Amino acid sequence: MVIRLVLEHHNPKLYDNLRSQLEERNNYIALLERKIADLEIRYGAEIHYNAALCDLLRDHAIPYRDVFSHDERYTKGT
Repeated sequence: MVIRLVLEHHNPKLYDNLRSQLEERNNYIALLERKIADLEIRYGAEIHYNAALCDLLRDHAIPYRDVFSHDERYTKGT
């Protein structure tokens, strides 16, 4: 078995640059994760309020387009 060890000396600025790029990307990923979480909350609220509106319209026999209903019981089969 042969073990080969290679040591190279690079400029510390190169490593600092790579570290700063990595930190920037990690910050960007964290920002995107926060945006995704916010959008998931907003979408869930929209579904909830849309379902409540559909229930209200249905209870009062007010016609509405099936596309507004996310409940498969009330949509037409395709």
